[in-house]
Amino acid sequence: MQEKKSILPCTVHDQQYTQAVDLLESGSVRLAIPILKSMLLDDNTDAKKIQLDPTLRNVLIKASIKLATAYRILSLPKEAKMTLDQVLHPNSRLYINYGHNLFGELAIIFASVKDDLASQKIRKIQQIISETEFKSLYLGKFAGALMLLQAALCEINDPALLSWQSLKQLYIEVLLDKVCCHLTLRSLPEAESVLKILRASERSLSLTFNNPNMLESLFNDVPSVYNDTIAFFPECCYQTLCVPPYSSIETIQSSFRTLSKILHPDKGGDTGLMQRVRHDFLLHEIMKFK
Repeated sequence: MQEKKSILPCTVHDQQYTQAVDLLESGSVRLAIPILKSMLLDDNTDAKKIQLDPTLRNVLIKASIKLATAYRILSLPKEAKMTLDQVLHPNSRLYINYGHNLFGELAIIFASVKDDLASQKIRKIQQIISETEFKSLYLGKFAGALMLLQAALCEINDPALLSWQSLKQLYIEVLLDKVCCHLTLRSLPEAESVLKILRASERSLSLTFNNPNMLESLFNDVPSVYNDTIAFFPECCYQTLCVPPYSSIETIQSSFRTLSKILHPDKGGDTGLMQRVRHDFLLHEIMKFK
């Protein structure tokens, strides 16, 4: 009597993995994804089971990397990162560290996925900033612009992504634009509150790469006395931005833009521009005592 041979789980997963890889290499990415997902959701990976067979575990790790690759091909970096997180999380049963033979491949795809996520965020935030500028500069709808800026901040508010210098720059620009809108709406306490956020973020964002005292000076030029009366609003703008008295709102907005470029933590700033701003701050301090 011939005995039935049972197919080992690792053999089944090997076959599925090979099939999925063949589909990926032939360009049938969407067909490969369900197979890879099925492998990772199989009963053999049930969290209730204490230990996975080492061979099976290795196949599942490779499947995770291929699934993340497939998501990335389809421009789905969020899904790709979620897949890789299952391998990088210390509490995961598929967790690997730098000593594992697949860690190099995993690290490369993970870095690419994070770059994709950052690029996706940057495009979205730049679109929001563009809409904000249209509303504020051309339509004069500063309240609506503030809502858009808040939406941009929500997009940026990811500690992992703020390690990207380009996102740091956008974060600074959005905050400075918020100050500009608040000043235009004569909401001085709100403007000062945003400046406080900038000051609090100084260390983590390296906002004052070339001049450690610059942001402190900017903050100090909006003293609490301006919260008491709107009558000082124009002076508040001029002193904060070091622009000539009676400057137009366009000049004020331009000054904020210039300041955001000076504060760029990655480029070393514009040296000539930095010297002029430092001179303006010094001149402003001297004028206080005249």
